[in-house]
Amino acid sequence: MSALFAIGFILSGYIINIQTYTVSEAMTSTFGIDMMLIAVIFTVLLYVMIAGGLKGIGKWASILVPFMCIFYLIGGVIIICQNITAVPECIALIFTSAFNGTAAVGGFAGAAASLAIKTGMARSVFSNEAGWGSAPMIHASAKVDHPVKQGMLGIFEVFIDTFIVCTLTCLICMVTGEWSSGLEGASLTLAAFESGMGSVGRIILALGVFLFGITTASGLYAEIEVIVRYIVGDTKIKNIALAFYKWTYPIPALALVAVSVYNEFSDSTVWIISDATTALPIFINVFSLFILAPKFAELVKDYNARHLGEGKVDKDFRVFYEE
Repeated sequence: MSALFAIGFILSGYIINIQTYTVSEAMTSTFGIDMMLIAVIFTVLLYVMIAGGLKGIGKWASILVPFMCIFYLIGGVIIICQNITAVPECIALIFTSAFNGTAAVGGFAGAAASLAIKTGMARSVFSNEAGWGSAPMIHASAKVDHPVKQGMLGIFEVFIDTFIVCTLTCLICMVTGEWSSGLEGASLTLAAFESGMGSVGRIILALGVFLFGITTASGLYAEIEVIVRYIVGDTKIKNIALAFYKWTYPIPALALVAVSVYNEFSDSTVWIISDATTALPIFINVFSLFILAPKFAELVKDYNARHLGEGKVDKDFRVFYEE
C-alpha cells in the first residue's frame, strides 16, 4: 500500500502538477502575456522558494498567504453584497441544476447529476486535499501534545476552504452572471471579479492567483519530499535523491504547459489529465482509513479523557507511534 500510494502521489503531484498551468492561464487571460513566458517566470520563482527548504517555504507562505486570503474574502463579500438580491435565486439554481441538469454552456453543458457530483468531488480534492493523503504529511510535522488536536485543525481547514471559500467563489460567478459565459477554470473567476470590481479587481486577483499557485506548488513540494525521504530512508543516496528531486521538481509542470500550448489543449482537457492521476493515491488512502479506523477511535477516546475529562485516562496508552 505504501508503494502504490507513493507511486500514485508522485505521479499526481510531481509529474502532473497543475499549478503552473493554472497560474499561467490566469496571467495570460488577464495581461495577454505569452503563456510559456509566464510559466518560465513562475518556474524560476518556484526554484527560489524551494531553495530555502521546508523552513524557507513556511517563511514565505506565512507572509504571502494571509494577504491573499484577506483580499479574496473581502473582495468576494463586496461583490455578493452588491448583488445580494440575486443570491436566493442562485442558491435555488445550484440545487435544481445539480439534480436536473443544466443548459449552461462551457464546461457544464448538459451536466447531469452524476457528472456534477463527479466533477465536484474531483475539484474538491485539489481544493482541500481531503482524502488525497497529502495534507497529513504537513500536519504530521506539527508539534502538538496530542494528534487529535492537529486532526481537528485539519477538519477546520477543510470546512473553511470548501464550505466558505468555494461557496464564496461559486456565488461570485453566479451573481455576476459569468457562470454561463462559457469560460472555465481560473478565467471564469477572474471574469467574475472583473464584472463585480472592474479591471482593477481582476488584476489584483490574477496576482493573487499567482501567489496562491506558487505557495501551493511549494507546499506540494514539501509533501512529496516526505515521500522521497521515506523511500530512500537513511541511506548513502539520500542526499543525492533529495538534491535530484529539488532541482527537477518544477520541470514536469513546465513541460505540461508546453505540451498543452503546443497541442492547443482546452482547460477541461488538462484538468481531466490531472484528475485521472489522483485516483490511485485517493483509493489507497481511503482504503487505509478503514484499516486505521479503530486506532482513530482509540485516539479520540484518549483525547476526550485527557483533555475533556470524559472517561478514565489509560496511562499505558501510546498517544504517538514513536512512544
